[in-house]
Amino acid sequence: MHLSYYFIRQISQYLAETICDWQLGTAFSQEKDELILGFHLGEREFFIRAQLTPQWASLSFPTHYAKAKANAVELFEALHGRRLLRVEQFHNERAFCLHFEQDYSLLFKLFGNRSNLVAYQGGQVIELFHKKMEEDHHLELDSLHRPIEHSAQAFIASGGNIQAFFPAFDRFVMRYIELQGWLQLPLSEQWQKLLTLHEQLLHPGAYYIGTWKNKPLLSLVEHPELQVRHVTTSPIEAANELHRLYVHEVVFLQEKQQYTKQLEQQLKRCENTLQKSKERLQALRNARFEELGHLIMAHLHAIEPGSEEVEVFDFYKEAPLRIKLNPQLSPQQNAERFYRKAKNQKIEEQKLLQTIETKENEWLRLQTLLQSLDECHDFKSLRRWAKQHGFAGQSKADESLPFKRFEYKEFQIWVGKNAKSNDLLTQRFAHKNDLWLHAKDVAGSHVVIKRSGQKQIPRDVIEKAASLAAYYSKRKTDSLCPVIVTEKKYVRKPKGLAPGQVIVDKEEVIMVAPAPFE
Repeated sequence: MHLSYYFIRQISQYLAETICDWQLGTAFSQEKDELILGFHLGEREFFIRAQLTPQWASLSFPTHYAKAKANAVELFEALHGRRLLRVEQFHNERAFCLHFEQDYSLLFKLFGNRSNLVAYQGGQVIELFHKKMEEDHHLELDSLHRPIEHSAQAFIASGGNIQAFFPAFDRFVMRYIELQGWLQLPLSEQWQKLLTLHEQLLHPGAYYIGTWKNKPLLSLVEHPELQVRHVTTSPIEAANELHRLYVHEVVFLQEKQQYTKQLEQQLKRCENTLQKSKERLQALRNARFEELGHLIMAHLHAIEPGSEEVEVFDFYKEAPLRIKLNPQLSPQQNAERFYRKAKNQKIEEQKLLQTIETKENEWLRLQTLLQSLDECHDFKSLRRWAKQHGFAGQSKADESLPFKRFEYKEFQIWVGKNAKSNDLLTQRFAHKNDLWLHAKDVAGSHVVIKRSGQKQIPRDVIEKAASLAAYYSKRKTDSLCPVIVTEKKYVRKPKGLAPGQVIVDKEEVIMVAPAPFE
């Protein structure tokens, strides 16, 4: 009910009684969708904070507000220094207006997700807080009054249309009426009950702040479904308490849940990588490539050229064993083929062991982070936690750019989002000396490491970017993936190639484990 006509009327009455003849000293914004108005009379100060986000619109009244030296934008400068003459509340509407000297006015239009502040001079709109709401340029102040004649006869004739006669009754009040059982009464009795409720809302004895359906809410009546947290007789205290409850119950929990979700996603990816790496390691250890090479060499005399398989005695396990061969190769070449596989197997095993060790340490780190995050119970501790662990200031990459952006050890790594954006990233945004990476022989994202001047790019940065190239490719589920690394000047796109397709004239290939950025 904090955006109902009844509560807004209480606020406007308080402002009329408190700050008429005060001057507007400042109006500024340093947070998106938030405006601070500072009034003064001598050394006395009064602040109004208007928070007008699409999800939440409200007014609150901080006793002090420190203006930042940077990132503060002055707004409604035509009103600065002007004396407030009167406050006008519009009849049956969620809006009021501050009228200043020299015919300046500031409208508070509190219409949920269409809320806005509009400045006027001489009845003409001169500035909007939310400039995107262009229809507010045509908003006439006099049109906001909604006079309603309360008539029992008309109400009965309408068949008991409550919203037609009491449009300021929101769904919370309508739920209260339903719970009171008034809708089952004869219309004449309903009318008397509704008039009594209307008067109670116009002159509330107390303000109840709590939650309803798990959302912060302010009520002017003692509602049986409201989980009350605070009761006051001051509309300003009620507004401030609701703001505090919203910040803690909604904003704080949303931010904490966002960090929790990020950590849980990282933990899940870590566990998946661990499981796949351990399974692959076990499979490699069961492969016995080197032993198979030894067995072929020990039985060269018994293998006919062109054989597709041979049965030998496995002296490792003391049992007969069938070995498949490549008939195009000689028996010795078949043995050499298994030795090469064994060599690659050892390299891959070493990589897998490193991956397992890294991911096990990462798993412990993430579990510790989750535990410490769970111990944050207020914004102060949450912000301290976020700053300490590198979560502060995180934001989504600019969606207008054709790539994802990551930073690793002061190097920018850019990853294309799709075939079209791969072309834009490589052809328009990458410099000729930047490093260009791509998973070999499969579809995937183009990845670019931006070279800072002539600075040499460290090997671990290249491997980090290569892991991203592997992860954002069709090989993301492989334990190891070959990745092309070259300078962008060796990548060209002849006319006629499909989106995302290029030709690489010079390349180096490295083997890495696919991994998201962590």
